Amino acid sequence: RAGMSNPTQVGLAKVIARDFKIHKELGMNGVSSCQNLRMALPNALGGYVMFQVGADNSLSFEETAAKYYTACYGEKGPELLKIMEQISDCFDPDFVGQSKPDTVPELAEKLARVPALADQIEKICDEHEFCAYEAQEKMWAEMKYFTKFIRTHAACCQLRCEGKKEEAVAKFDNELMPMMCRYEMSDQSALDIWRMHARLRRALAR
Repeated sequence: RAGMSNPTQVGLAKVIARDFKIHKELGMNGVSSCQNLRMALPNALGGYVMFQVGADNSLSFEETAAKYYTACYGEKGPELLKIMEQISDCFDPDFVGQSKPDTVPELAEKLARVPALADQIEKICDEHEFCAYEAQEKMWAEMKYFTKFIRTHAACCQLRCEGKKEEAVAKFDNELMPMMCRYEMSDQSALDIWRMHARLRRALAR
């Protein structure tokens, strides 16, 4: 649910890393985790941080995330991560799970910054050099798709935060949903469209 509210996963991964830091203080020696496995667009940062910091809670979020982004995208990884952190800060992690008032002007203002940040990522995607590894090329392709996805996702949430519920739902139905369905034809593993429809659309329509 948090991944749908904050689709970069950066904010979520920071919370995971922070929580693992205090597990021993609470007398815990592990975690029983239940989550949606198909929540890896454009990558699986949240799951990676959970595994790494869960195994060694001396690791920081910063070093763990930078290592993951470098593995996924090469030397441009840390630059991408910084922009993804900025996009993450534009979203409310509780947007899907909690009821919100009809208008949330401060959140709408933050969401309005997403398109410009997505443009920065798209430019880096267009300029990156050919990768020697097929896996990295796939990650770059998914990151470029993500720029289109995040623009539309943010626009849906922004409309809802401006009190334009009907417009938000129409944008989801007519733009975001068809976009996700087309994506699923090439890669079903990274995005659970059923849950996006069931949870995010419901949040927009509440």
